[in-house]
Amino acid sequence: MEHRPGLYTLLSGLGDPSPLVVEVPRSGRQYPNEFQVACDFTTLHAYVSMYVEEIYGNAPDSGAALLWANFPNSWIDLNRHVEDIDPSLLAEPWPGPIHPSDKSLRLGTGLIHKWGKDDLPIYDRKLSVAEVRQRIDDYYWPYHDRLAQLIQANVDRFGASWHISCHCMASVGPRWSHDKGQPRKDFCVSDLSGKTSDPAFLDAAVKAFEAEGFTVSVNDPFVGGECVRRHSRPAEGRNSLQFEMIKGLYMDEETWRKTDRFDAVKAGVGKVIGRISDYCRKSAGRKDSPKNPQ
Repeated sequence: MEHRPGLYTLLSGLGDPSPLVVEVPRSGRQYPNEFQVACDFTTLHAYVSMYVEEIYGNAPDSGAALLWANFPNSWIDLNRHVEDIDPSLLAEPWPGPIHPSDKSLRLGTGLIHKWGKDDLPIYDRKLSVAEVRQRIDDYYWPYHDRLAQLIQANVDRFGASWHISCHCMASVGPRWSHDKGQPRKDFCVSDLSGKTSDPAFLDAAVKAFEAEGFTVSVNDPFVGGECVRRHSRPAEGRNSLQFEMIKGLYMDEETWRKTDRFDAVKAGVGKVIGRISDYCRKSAGRKDSPKNPQ
């Protein structure tokens, strides 16, 4: 295990290694001491992907690496572009380029979250450029750099890489979503509408979930975020998918308590990752295999 307190934890794959990296960028619950907010904890904590790193905790048993962030996404959101900054959050002009997205301007959940649950403000002050830069330099880049290193190591060893970014979502579309009020499938598998993965990887993932009795949607209600965009180049054998699972599968969405189904869901997801990991092994042209000698 590689553990950087407050930053990330990495578990290496066990047994027969697989060219698969499973990562959980938004489930961290270690709040930095310097995170001073004006809202209550419930407001702040509502967007954390609770327990997702535990649900995928069996991934190393299939030979895949498992990486997760320890800090909360309200501190800095790893699934947003580094330039997705709302200028209204800042006490002074940002010295470089910024490109605030709809997530920043309409929803308040860009790189630095502005609002928490029920659109309540997180801060009662403007943030300085220095403190936002500190979050980028000390949290955002170290996590993304470590993820990039894991993917590159698989490319070097196997000739290709497969990466899954894991999240959770509301069981029913919230008021701001295009599927408002609609029940969602158990899992949403996304590839930025065909941009981040070989179609065969997406198809293998969908079939793996369905084989374990889960229901699946593709690129709806989410198409994927920065983690898959940044770390994928399918034309070069670097494939990334985003997995979203409904919170109601394994926890009470109001109290955040695990339900009686938690262990069964974790076991089922472990089998899904096992099937996907086997797919990745079979699909890889290992550089250290007889077909591709060093």
